[in-house]
Amino acid sequence: MQFKPKLVDDKEVKTYVWNKVRGVHVCFEKPKEVGKCAVTTCYTGDNGVLKTPDGAKQTVMGYKLVKVCDEATSGNYSCCNAAGTCLVQPLQESTDPKELMSCKDEQIDGILWNTAMAGKTLKEPCPRYQKGVATRFCDEHGEWEPPNFINCTNEALVNASSLLESIIGNETQDQIRIQETVNYTLQLMKNLTSSTNGIGAGDLSSSLGVLEKIVTVTNATGLPIEKEVFYAIIDNILSPNNSNSWTTVSKETEKDLSFLFKNMDRFSKITLQNDNITTTKFNGSNFELVINRANIDETGIRFPDEQSNNVSLNSEELSTFLKLPKQASNATKAINYVAVLYRTISDILGSDSNSKWSEEGCIVKQTNRRKTVCHCNHLTNFAILMRPYTQVSEESPFLKTMSLVGVALSIAFTFLTSLIYVLTWRFIRSDKNVMMLNICGSLILSYTIFISSVEQTSNEVACVAITAIIHYLFLVTFFSMLGLGVYYFMSITVTYYALYVANNFKSKSRINILIIVSLLRVLFASSIVARSSLQRKASSGLRSLGTLLPVLGVTWLFGILAVNENAVVFQYLFVIANSFQV
Repeated sequence: MQFKPKLVDDKEVKTYVWNKVRGVHVCFEKPKEVGKCAVTTCYTGDNGVLKTPDGAKQTVMGYKLVKVCDEATSGNYSCCNAAGTCLVQPLQESTDPKELMSCKDEQIDGILWNTAMAGKTLKEPCPRYQKGVATRFCDEHGEWEPPNFINCTNEALVNASSLLESIIGNETQDQIRIQETVNYTLQLMKNLTSSTNGIGAGDLSSSLGVLEKIVTVTNATGLPIEKEVFYAIIDNILSPNNSNSWTTVSKETEKDLSFLFKNMDRFSKITLQNDNITTTKFNGSNFELVINRANIDETGIRFPDEQSNNVSLNSEELSTFLKLPKQASNATKAINYVAVLYRTISDILGSDSNSKWSEEGCIVKQTNRRKTVCHCNHLTNFAILMRPYTQVSEESPFLKTMSLVGVALSIAFTFLTSLIYVLTWRFIRSDKNVMMLNICGSLILSYTIFISSVEQTSNEVACVAITAIIHYLFLVTFFSMLGLGVYYFMSITVTYYALYVANNFKSKSRINILIIVSLLRVLFASSIVARSSLQRKASSGLRSLGTLLPVLGVTWLFGILAVNENAVVFQYLFVIANSFQV
């Protein structure tokens, strides 16, 4: 019997290896690539066998396609006929030279990383006494990247974290047990983070999470904790030895340095809630802290003080310090304060140009070879009238200019309106025009104070007074607009609905939106509009709405809609709309 192999592609010249035994031929088609797959065909007579690298056998009735992809095993394949004659063909997923690169066996950090093809990521159990899975990537050049231990955490730390979660979930309410758990966790973390070799990314990430839970428990229960141990943990975490772990944690989690600072601030606020503040100082290798009381109208504050610097005044090495000069204040008692100096932040952040540091609000007053003196203030810039979010990036000078120009235009046209009303007052005297003059007067005063005094932030008392006056004048403006809206509502509805609508309005409270809806309803219900086309109805409604929006102060909603920097377009709409509302 003779078997003729089937050609998969008649247009391509094939190379076959033939072995004739008892009239039965055995052959492998020359392998070819299809994507990332190596493809060939095993040809035999009836009852042939294909042997795969994993030892499995597959029956071949004439021929069988062999396709080696990600889910198959690369290696030697054997094509055998019924008589036991075999041909061997080595196959792997791709014959691309880059795909043939691989990372060799390597043992590091207690883990044996087996050979891996380029572009593959291996997963291995974490080292001893740690829970989780470690990963390691073999790059396209066949070289190992450093192991990733972000998911590897000390078992004791995992267990302590679980106990704290049960406390937060009110599963444990025994005060003594809670305090013992917190203090035990603090001692455990102090031991784990005190290694001179640094701590892994997983332990660092978990430590930050556990610290947050400890602060949460302390805030909820009010129980005292071992503060010295708490600060020692912070000091250990901020060691430059952990800079690589900080980089990994910042990239792969949301727990960057700001996460630590926020929890330090939370813990400081909890501490300051206690009226019986006692002087507390912590001077570690990586950060320094002081909790104290001071009469700033008598002494001011310097941090760190001269005693803690341990530097001679004649020394070439001068340390950094913060000084709050004596303040003019009517306060009759001392204030509590917390001051913290993070010494190693630059070592941890490195030369990252995208770090969260800003020079805004600081100016250089003096600089020479030995020292630089800067004066800083970080008060809010009120160049924009409304901003319900915190500005992160530098404020656009164009928006600030638009604000100032818009305010100036508003002052000019509002003053012109007031002048016309005053000159013609004996002819137009009415309740409506009294309200209009109130609006004009409050706007002129508020805008004038705003444009002339809003940047004067050096005097705290004056700043508070100006803020209060501006708030009061804007409230007068808003309520005058509301009154004017009510007046228009009553005028129109009395004309069309007489006492029915008037009585209902008196019995119930209405907001500006209902006034607009009612006015539009009246407009659409009029006999002239009712007989008009749909297009004319829409046009009439939009014109009326455009007239009413600035009169009723609805354009101020644009300021509220600017809830974050991504919605800054509403700031521009707010400035434009309110500049021409009068």
